[in-house]
Amino acid sequence: MSEAQIEEMFSSIATKYDLLNDILSLGLHRRWKNLAAQEAGLSTGDRALDLCTGTGDVALALASRVGPEGQVVAVDLSSPMIEYARKKSSDQEFKSIINFRIGNACDLEFCDDFFDAVTIAFGARNVRNLERLFGEAFRVLKPRGRMVCLEFSPPRLTFLGHLYGIYLRHLVPFLGVLLARHREAYSYLATSICSFPEPGALVEIMNKAGFGRVTYRRLNLGVVTLHVGIKET
Repeated sequence: MSEAQIEEMFSSIATKYDLLNDILSLGLHRRWKNLAAQEAGLSTGDRALDLCTGTGDVALALASRVGPEGQVVAVDLSSPMIEYARKKSSDQEFKSIINFRIGNACDLEFCDDFFDAVTIAFGARNVRNLERLFGEAFRVLKPRGRMVCLEFSPPRLTFLGHLYGIYLRHLVPFLGVLLARHREAYSYLATSICSFPEPGALVEIMNKAGFGRVTYRRLNLGVVTLHVGIKET
């Protein structure tokens, strides 16, 4: 699926995206995103960049950590997603800290060594060129800045992994039709998860982009993996 097709698909489900995430993850996606924001290691007054921000959950969590003296830039290709994120954040305490922008995670307009942390949550599997994605993140990070990547993991060759694969391939598309009237989007979800690199392979990609001390944690029986890398120089 092309980048333009992915952008159009997510734009079509923007207003139902949060509801479906709540249902499909039993609400756990909020805990995972808060953990990703925590792992960014931010302090008051820092600057953070959230890539593929979607409806802005991670951006809001980052804003609460950098405080009124800090700055969060939230980027997404989808205009409807960005507009929904702006509306959702309008009654939040730290809304003025976040700058929502339409943009491409693989072609960032920011200066080198600008942000204290870069995050991406459930967006990396929608990017066609992971080497370019992490290369751009590395470029705009300050030395000693953190890159945090939260993403669904491919099903493992275990009994639970087999059940997870059945859930992805059959139940998720069914719920996509039932709740969002969009089978294609949630069939794509399953395909993109199953084809995403294994955690160890993603460590190698991040290392090649320049990140050091890359670690990862499997969450909820390995359904989700949280990677953290440091720009050491």
